[in-house]
Amino acid sequence: MKSISRYLLLMLCAVLLSMQFARCQNELQSGKIIPVYPGAGLKTDIGPDDSKICCSFIAKESFDKVVSYYENSLKIKPLDSNGLSVQLPFLKQQTDMLLKQMPPDMKIRFFVLKVVEFQGQKGAEIFEVTSGRSGVEFSINDSQMAPEDKHFVSEWDNATGRASLSGSANSASEPLSPATKILLGALPSSGPEGFKKGETEITSGPPQVNIMYSKLKKKGKGGEDGNPDEVYEIRISISDQKGSLEYAEEMLKGGSNSEKEVKVKGKYDGKEMVNSNEYGCQQSGKVFLVNKRFLVEITADLICDMNVINQLIDKMNFDGLPK
Repeated sequence: MKSISRYLLLMLCAVLLSMQFARCQNELQSGKIIPVYPGAGLKTDIGPDDSKICCSFIAKESFDKVVSYYENSLKIKPLDSNGLSVQLPFLKQQTDMLLKQMPPDMKIRFFVLKVVEFQGQKGAEIFEVTSGRSGVEFSINDSQMAPEDKHFVSEWDNATGRASLSGSANSASEPLSPATKILLGALPSSGPEGFKKGETEITSGPPQVNIMYSKLKKKGKGGEDGNPDEVYEIRISISDQKGSLEYAEEMLKGGSNSEKEVKVKGKYDGKEMVNSNEYGCQQSGKVFLVNKRFLVEITADLICDMNVINQLIDKMNFDGLPK
């Protein structure tokens, strides 16, 4: 079963401004440290419907014992699905939709770590514990991990095949899957003039590649009291949404007045956003679906000239993506 807590986060960010996904995630992070249940093992035999985000665990204990442990550790009252809908009614529709996918004998408890309002919408960071077929399952991401549990992150990366590239696919230390090679082939052949290319990040499950281009706009004064550098940043993500088309289609829906539906290259359904305020341009971007399967997300910070994004799209090769 897909992680409900991750899905709720993704849905919120999609309903808001998908172009501001990273900023939305930062707003929703509580900073809460979640200990790994004593004796729990790292779950790396990931199924197609499991969460692909580090790290998933399984404990060979009773469901009630694990829930009680986290209630005492987090000092938060666990909620069942009805309790969650009462406490967070703005997420009831998404919660109900996912709960329909659960087997009737599965148990689940939610721990609400943080509730925030972002861009006029409410959201929450949620930790969940579920009773699976093989034991009690839960997921803790890198930012939530206690220092003594950080070793699980590298173990997860090694076991699930996550990799990081420095500039090009040829520098990868591990063999790339055919699916990853296809996505890498769709990235721009080059970045905008004057922009520095960052690392290419790869995630295997579902396959996804990310690249960022950056350029200094204005040098800051630095120091604790000084202004930071102003940097133009363009982030590109391509992911294979086979099996998660519902999420991809949700990403294409407009969520604010700054978004509008578009046809990218005259044939791909998508939307574009330009966000400015009294301080000037803040962000722009496009999200579109190629061959009803591959989700392409382009976000440009401090850039509101859509020609910059369109020129990058022209440098991308979608012909190699399976139809």
